[in-house]
Formats: sequence, C-alpha cells, structure tokens
Amino acid sequence: MNKQLPSYPLDDAPTEVRWDALPAPKPGRAEYHKRRKAISYWRQLVLVIAVLLSFPKVSSGQLVPPPLYPSTTYAQGCSNPTATIPACGQGGIFSSTIGLSIDASTGMINLAASTLGTYLVRYSSGATCSTTATVTITAALVQPLVSVVQPTSCLLATGSVTVTSSLSGGSYTLVGVGATAGVSLTSTLGVFIGLAPGSYSLRASLNGCVSAAAAITINPAPTAALALPIAVVVQPTCLVATGSLTVTAAVSGGTYTLVGVGVSLTSNTGVFTNLAPGTYSLRVALNGCISAAVAVTINAAPTAPSAPVIAVIVQPTSLVATGSLTVSSPISDGTYTLVGVGLTAGVSLTSTTGVFTNLAAGTYSLRVALNGCISAAVAVTINAAPTAPSAPVVVVVQPTCLVATGSLTVTAAISGGTYTLVGVGATAGVTLTSNTGVFTNLAAGSYSLRVALNGL
Repeated sequence: MNKQLPSYPLDDAPTEVRWDALPAPKPGRAEYHKRRKAISYWRQLVLVIAVLLSFPKVSSGQLVPPPLYPSTTYAQGCSNPTATIPACGQGGIFSSTIGLSIDASTGMINLAASTLGTYLVRYSSGATCSTTATVTITAALVQPLVSVVQPTSCLLATGSVTVTSSLSGGSYTLVGVGATAGVSLTSTLGVFIGLAPGSYSLRASLNGCVSAAAAITINPAPTAALALPIAVVVQPTCLVATGSLTVTAAVSGGTYTLVGVGVSLTSNTGVFTNLAPGTYSLRVALNGCISAAVAVTINAAPTAPSAPVIAVIVQPTSLVATGSLTVSSPISDGTYTLVGVGLTAGVSLTSTTGVFTNLAAGTYSLRVALNGCISAAVAVTINAAPTAPSAPVVVVVQPTCLVATGSLTVTAAISGGTYTLVGVGATAGVTLTSNTGVFTNLAAGSYSLRVALNGL
C-alpha cells in the first residue's frame, strides 16, 4: 500500500526531510527497487525546495533577486554606490548596522563617512517586500607599491614589476609613457614581466575606482648603457715616434679592445701605449655587452721644420742703441727661440710671431720648434751702436782782390758722412751741405761746420 506524501505551502516548506518517515519495504526484490525510486524522487524534491528557499520571500510563491548593489566591495575615495530598488515595492527603507552611512531612501552609501568593515544592508517595503545584501567597505586605493627588477645583462634585456601588496578583487593597469606609449597591460595579481626599457604609469582599480599613478622606469639593458668610449690621444712627436691613448672615466669591470690593421690590443684600464701611426677602432665590453666603436687616428711622427728665414734685421743707430729682427712667414703654432752666444750668453727669448726687439749688440742663435721638433739654427749678429764722428779738420781759402768769396775743404772727409755749414751772425740764414766736405763761394763772415754719420 502506498503512503500519501506530505504537502506544504511554499512559505512553510521544510528544509529537511526525514527518510525514516518512509514506509518500511516488504520483503522481495521488486519492493526494494520501488523504495529506491521513491528515495530518488524525494532527494530531487528537497534540492528544488532548498534552491527556492535561498531567495528572499515577498509573499507566498513570489521571489525577489537578492543583489542590491553592483558589487559587494567598495573602497573609500571612490564614487558612492547607489542601490537598485527591488521591483516588488517602491518607497521602502534601507537600513544597516552602525558604522555604515546609508541614505534610507535611495540606499546610496557614503563611503567617506562610513567605517571600514562588512555590513548587512536590508531593504524593506511594507510587509510584503524585503531583501538584504552584504557590503564591505575598504580603505581608499593608494598608489601601488612595487618592486622593480631591472634588465641585468644583454641576455636579459627586459625588466619586470611586481606589486608588493596586491589588492583583493582589484586589477592593475600598466601603461607606457613616451617611448613606450601604446603599451597597456592589465593584471589582477599585479605582476608584469617582459617590459621593454622606458617609462610606465601603474594604477590600481577596484569597482570603477582608480588609484593615483605610480611612475616606473625600466632602465636600458647594459648594452645600451655602455656609452661610446671617450679617449685622450697623445700624438707622436719628433722625440717619440709612437702615440698613446687613455680612456677617460673607464668602465669598472669593462674590457677595452683596440683593433687596427694587423693589431688587436686589450686593456682593463683603457690605456694603450706605443701605438704606431694608423687608424684604430676602440670598443668596451661589459657582461657580454659590446659598445659601438670609436675611431682613433694616430698621426705620423712630424718632421723638423725648416730653419727660420729672417726678413729684416734692424741694427742699432746713434738714436736707438738696440737692434731687432723679424722672421719671414712665421710657422703657425711654431715657437721661435733666440739664444745669446758669446758676449750675449744667458739671453734666451721666445716668440710665436718670430719678432724680437730690444736686442743688445752681439751674436745670437735662432731656431723654431713645432710639435716637439726643432729646426737647424740660424746665426744672427746685432752690431754695436755707432759712435759720433770727430770734428772736421778743414783748409780755408780766404777771399782775395780777385775773388771776393772764400772756400773751405775738409781734409780726410769721412765716407758716408754728411757735412753741414751754417752761417753765424752776419751770415745767419746760410745752410749748406756736402758729402765731400767741400764748400765754395762763401761770403765773408762766421760759420759753423759739423759732420753727421749714422745719425750722429
């Protein structure tokens, strides 16, 4: 005999069915299978009832979807969330426990005025409409704190970023800036790998709320950090026929390589000496990375300049007791040196223009130096200043009855000298000159005779 199963209104449906309420089976295989079928039926029925009872009740047989807010977690500093009023009834009241600032009419939560924590929000509209929701208020989103791993070698040319305290339920967005513009990555864990060198901006977001940005820089890989070597080159001179170079601010731990035709040199200090004239290529290597090359040229050793050619030597005069000299076509960047010899020993003068003045009488040696090379010497002589000549000695022929004028003749006239006869007293105004020392047709009177030589 089959027992009538109990029935319940939806409001009073039990959450548990006692299986011992079923009638005991009669002996036999057919009865055993009948009981198994009944048990399966009751299990399915209880499952349906349990699901239906999980929804809030408005009235017997009427269901209301439980969510009131788009999310269950909100951070302070974000937009205040507004509740969705159930369709079962308008004009109801929102309420919650102490610590949650909520508008009773709209259900809007004032996040800034609320205390951090988890709250149960209830909406009630009369006796027929009631539903609840759980809301958690968290601290305002702060700028993400990160740990940055920079590229370590040429083999690992990218970096990575890891947020040190990830946000539960949130996500992180990494956006490229400048050279990395166009990159936009999202992660719920706050881990970003394979980042090319450049600048990035990292923000956290939760339920539509976005934090302030954290600036992140991924440095260039070591190969890019190896700048071109800068070297100071010393060129060969007449005294040293080879050159050398020294790298300024050498990279610690780096290895410098200088390669020329048939030459390959290495140095940990960036110093290379005894370099033959020619062209070289200089690079630096560090951690397997190699910089771009710098061309270095060692010039051929210079040759000695030609001996100076003197354009003008000005000898002393009776008015200027010293002499001077000027070099013809002085060499650019050359240095001229005039050294005294004999009576002028101890005199050493230099000039980049090849002009020397105020030279005392004597003998000198003149050379020119260029790039460490010195020319052959040129001898220079500055004469002694001339002295005043002796007073002239003359023979005077006086006027006679036949010749009314007189004459005079200098005996042993000085070669190169100039004689001047000047009237005195009654003959004032008379001035005569002669290179031979002979003056004729002289009127009676007094005269003054002088001789000049080299300005004296």
